[in-house]
Amino acid sequence: MKCAKCLIRDAEPGSLYCSRCKKGVGFYTEYRTFEDFKSQLYGMHKIRSLAILDDVLLTYKYYKEFGIFVPILEGPMGYWEEHKKAEDYFFNLFSAILEERLKAIGITVGTGKLRNQFDEFREVLWKLANSSRSDYFGATDDLIVFIRKVLRSNKIDLNTDFVESLGNFFYSGSAIFLLELFAELVAQKKGEKVINDFLSVTKSLMKKYCDDPIRKVVNFPVVLLKPWEHQDKAFNAWLNNRCKGIIEMATATGKTLLGLMAIQKLASEMEKRGANGSVLITSHSRAILNQWKQEVLDKLGLKGGGDYKVPVSCEYVKIEFETVQTLIRRDNIKKVNLLIIDEVHHIAAPEFRKIFDKIDYDWVMGLSASPDEGYRANIFREIGLYPPVYRFGLKEAIEESVLPQFDWYLHPVYISDEEMEEFTEISDQIAKIFYTIKNDKTTKEFLRKLEEGEDSLETLNDFVKLIEKARFMKLEVPDNWKKLAVLVTQRRWLIHRSLPKIEEAIEMAKEYYFGGKKTIVFTMDIESCEYIKEKLNEDVDDVFVIHSNVRNPFEVLKAFKECKNGILIGARMLDEGLDIPDAEVGLNVAASKTRIQLIQRLGRILRKHGDKRPIFHHFVGVPPEKNYLDFEDPFWILDEVSWVQDTALSMGVGVKVIEADAKKIIGKSERKLKEYASYRDIYIPSYGVLKIGRILNQFPEEAIQKIISILDAMPEGKTISDDEWFRILRESFVECGKGLHTVKGHWWILVLGDRKPERIKENLKTWLKSHA
Repeated sequence: MKCAKCLIRDAEPGSLYCSRCKKGVGFYTEYRTFEDFKSQLYGMHKIRSLAILDDVLLTYKYYKEFGIFVPILEGPMGYWEEHKKAEDYFFNLFSAILEERLKAIGITVGTGKLRNQFDEFREVLWKLANSSRSDYFGATDDLIVFIRKVLRSNKIDLNTDFVESLGNFFYSGSAIFLLELFAELVAQKKGEKVINDFLSVTKSLMKKYCDDPIRKVVNFPVVLLKPWEHQDKAFNAWLNNRCKGIIEMATATGKTLLGLMAIQKLASEMEKRGANGSVLITSHSRAILNQWKQEVLDKLGLKGGGDYKVPVSCEYVKIEFETVQTLIRRDNIKKVNLLIIDEVHHIAAPEFRKIFDKIDYDWVMGLSASPDEGYRANIFREIGLYPPVYRFGLKEAIEESVLPQFDWYLHPVYISDEEMEEFTEISDQIAKIFYTIKNDKTTKEFLRKLEEGEDSLETLNDFVKLIEKARFMKLEVPDNWKKLAVLVTQRRWLIHRSLPKIEEAIEMAKEYYFGGKKTIVFTMDIESCEYIKEKLNEDVDDVFVIHSNVRNPFEVLKAFKECKNGILIGARMLDEGLDIPDAEVGLNVAASKTRIQLIQRLGRILRKHGDKRPIFHHFVGVPPEKNYLDFEDPFWILDEVSWVQDTALSMGVGVKVIEADAKKIIGKSERKLKEYASYRDIYIPSYGVLKIGRILNQFPEEAIQKIISILDAMPEGKTISDDEWFRILRESFVECGKGLHTVKGHWWILVLGDRKPERIKENLKTWLKSHA
């Protein structure tokens, strides 16, 4: 075995080093002149020769600068001449390797320029590395972080992932590392300017922080990732709004990075003032805050440890993390320069809203992937945080290749006979109580308190929205309203816990697991989580569960991320903010009908990872054909389907119904619905009385005219599919400059028009005539 130091002489038995290196004698002392030394390099690979020459030259440099080590080469004129020959040979070798590297990617650069640039490049980085305090530099290779932060400066603004990759393969002070780094920079667009700018910024920082530039720069928060275009637009919109406002972006499009960009901006402002600033990051979830803590350390290139309760201190800012629940219990007011609220839609809840009484802030950034629903918009408007300063939806993210294309399947699954009997009984009670409430004097008085007219309660959807508004206004809800709300919840839980639906999801999860894919199963409650876990554990090893009773949810997520494939089961804790980049299958058995939760669950599998194409399966319960009731079932079956279709359209994607038997029932339900609609009002379980006029009131007249013109071009008798209807609506709304994300119930227009162009046109023209 060769000596670990000199790589020339044999190591002594039982030692890593030869006798000379053990005594502290310089490397390669047998070979005095460069010619003698060079003969030992013949036959070696160029890269290995370069590395050995680098050691020789570094030894001489340490001798000149610090008087340590004995120079390796010596001739009649002393050390300098022989090392100058080694330097020339080193550069010729370096030039040949670099020329090969650049030629492979079609770049030609003159060797004269290369030599001058590389000499300065190597000298500056050598001085930089040796300017740092020995107790700090080298422990975690801070030179890598320093280089990345310089390359992310405004003057250069490069993506720096390649630097981290080089640091994983080569020691950051070695010739090979410098060669690869130099080659990567030369290969950039306007590579010569990039090198000059890098040297200019580095030298200015060395002059500015002469006592310890690496420590200062590494401890200054700089976003190490180059933002996407939409992130830059979102951040600039926030800046232009006086550093206040909500940014609404689809899950997995990089909301966290915007918060990190705000931290960097604050640090820069504090540096100009010569002051120290404070940042508070808050969310309703400890798991989300733990993830934020890790993102702050990793993506701002900072040092630290512990969970979210341990602050991160860096140059000019201190970053703290706290749950909303803890903040609203404070006795005094906390003053911060920057407040970042993740999953900000939760703050609209009455209790959480108290956070604004407890925090005095200069800048505030609210982050959410969720669409506006109900009265949240009004609450944020009162606070001064509405409308959002920037929106970037799922449709735009997919179109701009920020998120991958994905497949969404709807699985109607037969519920059991026992479940069907209970379901029918609850549905009957809901219908009776709803009609009673509509004509009740108490309701009229309650609507006045809500500042709503009597026509504001036409559908069950209206009822749910009014309940939400009452909660936000802190109004006492009438007893019969409470009773109806309980029944609606019972009905939803019955569908959610439908055993056949859960069993089908379990079997599908197994198939994906043994196919080598990571899968997430979304439920609504702890009991369902544990049931699914128990069943899966009979055949699957890698099953992970996360819910509010799990003591270390962050550790569970970490274990799931690290395993090759596995199944993660979770209730509400999985809905928001958690980054699981390589999960590519989602199975949703939860029956919650809030668009926020559904979009957030989709977001858990939509993070871009390699060339994966995610798949999302959505399960809904339907009655078996033998129990099909013509007077009841068409309405709630189509209600389940239409809600999913509405949500899909708002995101600009389509949904496929894949069970053949279920398609038959859906088709039968559509025919029955059309038949009933011809002579009486239709009541939909989660919508209420179905009226085309109420749906079309959401449509701009220009969009309706455009729909009619598209339908005119279709052959008579054609059956319009869901995908075709989506395309018609998107084209019509885009042309008139309107968004589709707030339109509800559009699918019913297709169904009540029998999917025929002529029938749909007739309904649209009737509505236009009545509003002329």
